[in-house]
Amino acid sequence: LFCRNRHSLPGDPATTSAGHVGGRPVAKDFLCSHGRLFVRSAGVTAIEGELARSLEVAPRLQWLDLSDNQLGALQQPHFASMPNLRRLELQNNAIASVGFQARVEPNSFECLEALEELRLERNLIAVLPNFAFKWLNSLNSLKLHGNRLESVEEFAFGHCCGRLTQLSLVDNQLGYLPDHLLIGMPNLTGLYLDRNQFDRVPSVRGPARLIDFHLQRNHIVRIRRRHFLAWSAAAESLNMFDNSLRWIEDGAFGGLPPGTVSLVLQKNELSSLGQRTLDGLTHLRYLVLADNRIDSIEDGAFGHLVRLETLSLAGNRLTSLRPNMFAGLNRTFALSLGSNEISSLPTKAFSRLPSLKYLYLEKNSLDSVPAGMLSGLNRLKKLDLSDNRISRLHPQALASQTDLAFLDLSGNRLSRLCSAQLLGPANRLSFLSLAKNRLTRLDPDLLSGLNRLQQSVDSIRRRPIRPRLTGGPARLRSLDLAGNPRLQLTGCSLCGLETLRYVRLPGVVNGSGIGDLLQDPSS
Repeated sequence: LFCRNRHSLPGDPATTSAGHVGGRPVAKDFLCSHGRLFVRSAGVTAIEGELARSLEVAPRLQWLDLSDNQLGALQQPHFASMPNLRRLELQNNAIASVGFQARVEPNSFECLEALEELRLERNLIAVLPNFAFKWLNSLNSLKLHGNRLESVEEFAFGHCCGRLTQLSLVDNQLGYLPDHLLIGMPNLTGLYLDRNQFDRVPSVRGPARLIDFHLQRNHIVRIRRRHFLAWSAAAESLNMFDNSLRWIEDGAFGGLPPGTVSLVLQKNELSSLGQRTLDGLTHLRYLVLADNRIDSIEDGAFGHLVRLETLSLAGNRLTSLRPNMFAGLNRTFALSLGSNEISSLPTKAFSRLPSLKYLYLEKNSLDSVPAGMLSGLNRLKKLDLSDNRISRLHPQALASQTDLAFLDLSGNRLSRLCSAQLLGPANRLSFLSLAKNRLTRLDPDLLSGLNRLQQSVDSIRRRPIRPRLTGGPARLRSLDLAGNPRLQLTGCSLCGLETLRYVRLPGVVNGSGIGDLLQDPSS
């Protein structure tokens, strides 16, 4: 009855917003052109007066923006004359309910069969009743985040949303979703339930394939196998960051349809990993367990993760490692163990990680780097040992790391370093940080072949460094010596480095300018 299809639109007035009278918008509040009508921040509390009359004769309207007003009620006749509307923006209003509730008349959106985008975020909606968006069959974007949703009925998305690809219910008060809620959404690829009140993983039936499923910052304490048994879709990325997760049933993830490649369990309360905790995740490539309370990992805990490429265990309570702890991780190329409590590492600690290229051990309690600690890591390109207590680097510790390009030893207790200790990576090393140590001696051969120097000199005072160019194949590009108070650079300390391309030397050292450090006085 209301879906009129008029063929004329009163001449698209090009006007600008200039305030409103008596709380009601007038024509000068509207910005209307090329099938778009914008009435933003105009104090609209109801669709009436000139605004209502404008909408009654708008069959060619494609974009209606009523955002940032005080609109509290919607009625189906408001949108009856807009069969070609593609985009409707109602965010930041005071809409309290949707569907068959007191504040919104039944079938409020019934005539909008061409609508592709509906924005209802940041309103006061508490309930989504059955068939709240009936007949919105062209909808591909629906935003409901930042409301007060406590209840979503089982058929809230019935007779609509078959084309919907993204559904955001973030920042609401939901603790439960009906099992069949998403049955009519075969094209859904992103479901976002962050910052709600869920204490268990909700069932997901309907979508053929979810790319992103987010449950960040809820109150999930445990994961059971039965939570996933009803799922019809594999979730390529499952993100449960910052819950209260303390326990995972053995084989719980085995209930997931195969295909999960990314799992984020960061910032939870897990204390241990058993041999079967991660069973069923055979396609997983990215696993983040950082910022938990893990102090125990059984040998073989990662044995089923045969495709895993990146593993983060940073920010836990690990004190030691064993080679078999990483058994099965033949494809893993990045391992983060920073910010744990590791004080020593056994020989061949990482020997079960033949593909490892990036190893992060920063902010632990290591006091030395013994021979054999990195045995088997022949492909290692980056090693971060910063902010430990290392006072000794064994001459053979890096002997087999011939591909190492990045070495960070900053924030330790090294008093000297000679070229023999870096003989293994000498040909590849491009970044070396020795900042904030206790260096008193530095072998001049360390700087041979230097092409780029990034050096922040603060209080370098006593002993000069006089590097000499040996013509070797070293590729060092960046060197950081800041924060070594007993190490001194004086005039001409860097003389002879003909290939030097970039220097960062803030300040003056012992009265010498930057030029004095780079130029031979005899030249």
